[in-house]
Amino acid sequence: MNLEPLVVGDPLFQRIMVSIVVDAKKVPRVDADGARAFERYLLAPVTQAQVRAFRYPDFDQQAWWPAGRHNNARE
Repeated sequence: MNLEPLVVGDPLFQRIMVSIVVDAKKVPRVDADGARAFERYLLAPVTQAQVRAFRYPDFDQQAWWPAGRHNNARE
């Protein structure tokens, strides 16, 4: 059975991903430095470009619209 997408650009189908660095004082054995490094990687322009350029096989339309930003209210 070959399935074909009927709707691909509707905002209702947004795929939102969030990274959160937890407080090492509240959660034992957290690698906060590693978590911050991973967050920097996700927010880097080159990573955002790779996410934007990703295509599923046999589906040559953009699947992800990266909107990475650092929005920590505490900093």
